Amino acid sequence: MTKKIYLLALFLIISVCIQAYLTKQFYSVNYGAGLGESICNINELFNCDSVALSKYSKTLGIPNALLGVFLNLIMLIGLLGFSFNSSVEDIRKNRWYGFFFTSSILSLIASLSLAFVSFFIVKKICIFCSSLYILSLLIFGLTFIFYKTPLLSLKALALDKTFLGLLISIPLLSLFSHKLIKNEYSPKKLELTYENALNNWKVGEVLLNTEDYNKTKPLFTVNEGAKYKLVEFADFMCSHCAAAHKTLNSFFSYFKDVEFAFYVYPLDASCNASMDKKYSGPGFTCTLAKGVYCAGKLKDSAAQMHDEIFENQGSYINTARSGNNSGLVSRMAKFLKIDSGELESCVSSDEAEKTLLDSSILAKKAKVQGTPSIYLNNKKLPAGANFMLLKRAVESL
Repeated sequence: MTKKIYLLALFLIISVCIQAYLTKQFYSVNYGAGLGESICNINELFNCDSVALSKYSKTLGIPNALLGVFLNLIMLIGLLGFSFNSSVEDIRKNRWYGFFFTSSILSLIASLSLAFVSFFIVKKICIFCSSLYILSLLIFGLTFIFYKTPLLSLKALALDKTFLGLLISIPLLSLFSHKLIKNEYSPKKLELTYENALNNWKVGEVLLNTEDYNKTKPLFTVNEGAKYKLVEFADFMCSHCAAAHKTLNSFFSYFKDVEFAFYVYPLDASCNASMDKKYSGPGFTCTLAKGVYCAGKLKDSAAQMHDEIFENQGSYINTARSGNNSGLVSRMAKFLKIDSGELESCVSSDEAEKTLLDSSILAKKAKVQGTPSIYLNNKKLPAGANFMLLKRAVESL
């Protein structure tokens, strides 16, 4: 094979690997058995899991990433057919080229469509997804530039049973694989997942202690002095944290003997000392976190402000994106029924800034790597936002 073929094959193999990872992450975040977040979750904007949770992440119930795996594998077959048939009659070689080039066009159209949805509708950026969009463009461009072989008409290609069968196999193989993978998330499989998580928690390192809580106060505490202690580090613009809020509400309605301490962990380096400064954002999530702190200071309503933001997270995000931080302050002031100038003064204070920085320093000690992070009796509980896992962990104490 020529260097051109090798380069195209390399791009396709990389694409398959990325699509396979995104497929795995899709099932983890959508079927509740994942024990970790995506490695490309950086902040509220660059968040792969938020993209995976959106309704646009699947087509007819099948994950787009899984469809992408088989599309790229079929394209790889087309590329190999094109390269290994160089000594056969030109028409045969052209037919393989026609199939590969047509597939690359379909891949590019799908990538451009998903990129539009991600950037302008979901308004989240998945770095891995974006790399696939670039790879798709490169594959199409290189194919068009490298090979000047005439492209068969789509009508002629559609009449070829071999190529028609390959194209039809993409959704069929994806549907079959989807059903098989879903079976992995059966009750029996979930039971094993819970057991593994519980075992990891039980033998895990003690990361927090009473001295930490006395030195760095949480934004608020519920059921203070209860028998057990649950600590959460969360970001107010994190979709997983909003989902965890609902889970924790249900959990605390059943378990009254568990204390809940909430610490903020903004996914924005401008107010998070434990993050690399290159991940500094527009400060929206910092403003929300400071607003909750100030709600507690000015009206003893930190918990209520926390609930309001998570229960209306989408609306608050829209407020941030359509205006600026002052719009968020005005909205929070309206909810708290206080003067927006008074709240703005508190949000802009050094004391509010220090509260967030102290929280992020504690998070670093606790080895927080993403949000939400849940700690039960001072040990990190993997996938702690899962109700059944929380229930079993508390019942095991």
